[in-house]
Amino acid sequence: ELPAVESVEQRFITLEQLHTLASAAGDHRALVYLLGTCGLRFGEVAELRWRGLDLDRLQIRGTRSVTLVDGKFVIGSPKNGKGRTVSIPEFVADLFDLTGQDSGQNALVFPDSQGGHMRGTNVRRRWWSDAVTAAQLFPRTETTKSGDDTVVYDFKIHELRHTAASL
Repeated sequence: ELPAVESVEQRFITLEQLHTLASAAGDHRALVYLLGTCGLRFGEVAELRWRGLDLDRLQIRGTRSVTLVDGKFVIGSPKNGKGRTVSIPEFVADLFDLTGQDSGQNALVFPDSQGGHMRGTNVRRRWWSDAVTAAQLFPRTETTKSGDDTVVYDFKIHELRHTAASL
């Protein structure tokens, strides 16, 4: 007999909380809105090229994803093995910095600071955690080593996918 599978309730945020989080993300506002409204996975957005973005038709054609394996980026098909087209809300399309297109259709839409693929660990460390804290999402109290209680805010980038499904 197989052990019972524990179901974990998926977390998501409201539209108002998404606006607060996107505002707190500063220069990364378009990325937060894209993840929170279109339901793409982080790897799909990290591999998104300008050729896959059709702002006139308000669509993204996602055919590839990137994953970090043993410290190296591996580009492949999305998790389900198939590409897909998703619509982009007009207000999100208006946020894109079109100067990135100057690098060509094969350029990444959301490159890291060095021009390569974003790493989830760097995103969390450099700006995501601060944005989540500023938006005060899912607070919990933790006790520090010195015995003091402190409030920690916790919301994962992947949970924006759940937010998109909920919205």
